[in-house]
Amino acid sequence: MRTKIALFGLGRIGQIHLENLIINPSYNVVYLCDAIKSHAESIKAKYGLNCTVLGQAEFDVAFNDPELTAIIIGTPTDTHEALCIRALEANKHVLCEKPLAMTIQSSIRVINLAKSKNLTLLVAFNRRFDPQMRNVANQVQEGKIGEVHTIKTVARDSPRPPTSYLKISGGIFHDCAVHDLDVVRYYTGSEPETVYVIAHSFDKDIAEMNDADTVFITLKLPGGILGHIELGRHARYGYDQRVEVFGSLGQAVSNNQRISAYEVWDESGVQTDCIKPSFKQRYHDAYVAELHHFHDLINKPNETKPLVKPSDCLRVSILAEACEHSWRTGQPINVAEFTKTILKKEGIENSLFESAME
Repeated sequence: MRTKIALFGLGRIGQIHLENLIINPSYNVVYLCDAIKSHAESIKAKYGLNCTVLGQAEFDVAFNDPELTAIIIGTPTDTHEALCIRALEANKHVLCEKPLAMTIQSSIRVINLAKSKNLTLLVAFNRRFDPQMRNVANQVQEGKIGEVHTIKTVARDSPRPPTSYLKISGGIFHDCAVHDLDVVRYYTGSEPETVYVIAHSFDKDIAEMNDADTVFITLKLPGGILGHIELGRHARYGYDQRVEVFGSLGQAVSNNQRISAYEVWDESGVQTDCIKPSFKQRYHDAYVAELHHFHDLINKPNETKPLVKPSDCLRVSILAEACEHSWRTGQPINVAEFTKTILKKEGIENSLFESAME
C-alpha cells in the first residue's frame, strides 16, 4: 500500500525530497504545502503532478485529512516546532529536517508528544543514511580498525549558501556542525565529554551576522578518543565531505565522491573528475534511503530499528550550543556541566529530559 504523504516547504530540501518521492513507488504525494501558494503551484506544474496545493492559511486541510498518513517538514527552521505539533496531534507520522525546535524545552515537548501518540518522528540526519558512510561506520563498530583513537571530519559547503539563507540558518554551529557532531557520535557510539572551539569569519557578510565561516572543533570522548571537526562555508572546488577514523589496527576512511570515476594517466600525472558540486549530488543516495527507512518505520515498526532517534537531535543541539559557547568565550566546555546549565536555564526537570533521551 502506498503511503499518502504531504510535503511542507518547497525550497531546496523540499524539492530534493519531492523528486525522490515522485519516483518512489511506496509513496503517493497528496499535498504540496508552502507558505507561498503560487510557488507551490509552480512546483506542481514543473513536475506535472496530480495533487492538491495548499497555502499557509489552508494547511489544516492536510492535517484534517483522515487518509493522510505522514508529512515531511522542510520549511524554515523556526516553523518546525509548530508544524511537528500540529501533525502529531493529527496522528500523522513525521519526517522533519533538523532541528525539531528552536529550544531544548520545545524539542522535548515534540519528542514526548510523538512518544505519547506512538508515532514515528524521524529527524533527517541524512549522513546516517549515506551507503558509503554507513559502510565505514559498520567497519568501525565491528572492530575492524581495533580500538578507536581518533576521528576527524571535514565538511565544507559548496556553493556558499545565499546570505538570505544564512540569516535564518541558526548559524554555522546549529546549521552545519550538528551533522559532524552526529557523525562523531554515530561512528564512535559515545558522547563527547569536552569541546573546545576556535573559529573565524573571512566573509564580511557572515562576520556582520556575528557568525563564523571557518571552524575547528576539538573533542574529547570516553576512553581517551580524540576528535577534530573542520567546517567551512565555501569550498570553490566542490562539496568537501571526508571522515577518517584511526584505531589500533588501522583506519577507516570515507572520502569525497567524484562526478565520475574516470582517470587519465600521462607524463604530466593523473587527471580525474571534480568532486560532486553540492549536497544534493553528494548525498543523493542518502536522501533516497532516508525515504525508504521512513516508510519502513511507519509500516513495519516491529521489524525496523530507527537509524536516528529523536533524542539524537536533542543531544547534538546541546553539543552545537556548547561549541558556540566555547567559541564565544574562548574556553573549553564540559558537556555534562553545560547540559545541566541549559536545563536549569530553561526550567527543565532532569526527569523530563531523561524521558526524552530514552
